[in-house]
Amino acid sequence: MEKTKQEEEEKRLEGMTPQQLNDVKKTLEEDVKSLNQSLQGMKLAGSKFRESKGVVESIKNHDMEEEIMIPLTSSLYVPGRICETDKVVVEVGAGYFIEVTPDKAKEYCDRKIKLMQGNLEKIAEVMDVKSEQQQKVTNILQRKIAEITAKNQQDAK
Repeated sequence: MEKTKQEEEEKRLEGMTPQQLNDVKKTLEEDVKSLNQSLQGMKLAGSKFRESKGVVESIKNHDMEEEIMIPLTSSLYVPGRICETDKVVVEVGAGYFIEVTPDKAKEYCDRKIKLMQGNLEKIAEVMDVKSEQQQKVTNILQRKIAEITAKNQQDAK
């Protein structure tokens, strides 16, 4: 069944003009670029959840009297102290926050990490298919251009 779809797709591509093939190639290139950006975003989100999980785990090791640096932005910190280690606040999206135990926060991070990993795998699969399609279109386009060039050279003789 899959082989028949591939054959039908190849026949459809063979029937296209070089300009149409070039348009399909550009569309596929844009798709691959967009998927790659999504892939990078998922990797970044996954690493942030792993980092958050690590921070939640390290809270247990801090003494309440110990001074720590609290980030206000990525490059601005203020000194502070952890006053409670049995509750943390977790952003759950769209500006919503919930107060949970560190164990629940770790579970949340684990769920999100698993979700990101699953999405990464799906995006990678789609990227592979699009890249394969792009390669097929490029090969057919190059062959057609070579045929047209050879025909034009033959006609010129």
